[in-house]
Amino acid sequence: MRVQPIIKAIEEFMARNQMTVKDLALQLGMAYSTLTSALRGDRPFPAAADVRRRVAKALGVPGLQVAIWCELLNLDDFIVTHQFDNDARIAIEAMRHDPTVSYFVPGDDVWNATPEHAKIALILMYQTLTGKRFLETAKIHGPERSKKAEPVAA
Repeated sequence: MRVQPIIKAIEEFMARNQMTVKDLALQLGMAYSTLTSALRGDRPFPAAADVRRRVAKALGVPGLQVAIWCELLNLDDFIVTHQFDNDARIAIEAMRHDPTVSYFVPGDDVWNATPEHAKIALILMYQTLTGKRFLETAKIHGPERSKKAEPVAA
């Protein structure tokens, strides 16, 4: 079984903080056997929302990061694809005309053969570098809540 990114993140966290599996299981409110089985790769990491919130809080990361590490979401889930080809064409042209990155930009043949997720990653890095926005990203909305509802921890 392939190791989930959440397992690597947890192992790094435990090593940095000199924690045992038992310590972390107590902190997360998880059964020791459940956490041990997940860390060994015998079972997938529990991905229930309440577990993800506790893990996010313990690791000091956003809940969304934990969902990505649990492989519930990936980069493609945040890109609006109905206009991706047009947006990607505009972005690659902008990169080709930008002297700071133009030497890294692939030619048309390579670009056309590049998988979509790699194109997205390249464009997102360029967006971060320049502050310009080329890809329309999905908006994430929380559940509708009444005034009496308790806020959901992220």
